[in-house]
Amino acid sequence: MLASYKKELLRSNPGSTIEIKTQMDGEVRRFHRMYVCLAACKEGWIKGCRPVIGLDGCHIKGPHPGQLLCAVGIDANNGMFPIAYAIAEVENTDTWRWFLQYLIMDLQMERDRSYTFITDKQKGLGIAIQELMPGAEHRHCVRHLYNNFKAKHPGEGLKQSLWNAARSSTKVWYNKHMDEMKTLSEEAWQWFEDKNPEHWTRSHFSDLAKCDILLNNICESFNAAILKGRDKPILPMMEFIRMDMMVRMANRRVACTRWTNMVGPRIMKCLEKTAQRASAYRAHKGGEFVYHYWRWRSWEQTRSRLGASYLHLQAMAIERHALCSCHLCYKN
Repeated sequence: MLASYKKELLRSNPGSTIEIKTQMDGEVRRFHRMYVCLAACKEGWIKGCRPVIGLDGCHIKGPHPGQLLCAVGIDANNGMFPIAYAIAEVENTDTWRWFLQYLIMDLQMERDRSYTFITDKQKGLGIAIQELMPGAEHRHCVRHLYNNFKAKHPGEGLKQSLWNAARSSTKVWYNKHMDEMKTLSEEAWQWFEDKNPEHWTRSHFSDLAKCDILLNNICESFNAAILKGRDKPILPMMEFIRMDMMVRMANRRVACTRWTNMVGPRIMKCLEKTAQRASAYRAHKGGEFVYHYWRWRSWEQTRSRLGASYLHLQAMAIERHALCSCHLCYKN
């Protein structure tokens, strides 16, 4: 039946990738794995999404035990954009390598630093990413990181220090918040000695993805959307997932016709919030394509930060690329 299902998917979705892997059990050939990447999903991601992919796995609750692996992108309105999904027997380096090999081929990905993966540090996934995409950025979900951290180092103060460090857009502020954590608990601070900040804090993220997400919410949203289908047999489950993706895309296509701006509502809210924050600053030309941005502060605020000036140097735009010392303008 799965072979017929594959044939029908390829007929109705030309350009899709459907792979079914079987193995021999004595003289009987049994189902082993299945990978699905529909043509509309791969084309939509290549043409309309940022180079950011969330990877995750969840348990299948039906009569065929195993893991459901998924790859999810971010659409033009910061919503989840399902790319590919697969059924595998377990979650380990071999299954993630198998899944990523097809995903990389479908999305025409190259082995450079242009791509960002965000994960919950699943078993074997980091190894597979390093093998197949050694130049890609690999972020770890900070919520998952914090859950492991608080098991040994509870407390509201330590929690705030961790999240402040994760949200820091510059290394100066990252170091400041980590020093605050060290003041509260040196053991908690030492817990991060083997945690590369490039994996979990905005201050060390690459600027190429133009995305500052810290959580793997896109995969969690996908897993929640297909929850009712995960207790079904393989074929009904795969069809449930396909139907959910189809209806979701159709609904969003209709929603786009009601947009009143050139960008989506969520993006517009981000722009309005940024514009409101920027209204407190004044730009002073320092040369061709070079500007200094200053923010007026009260004497009490300024003296505590700078000592003897009413002005605070916040950022600098350099040349045509709008590089900025606050790192916020090109990570969103």
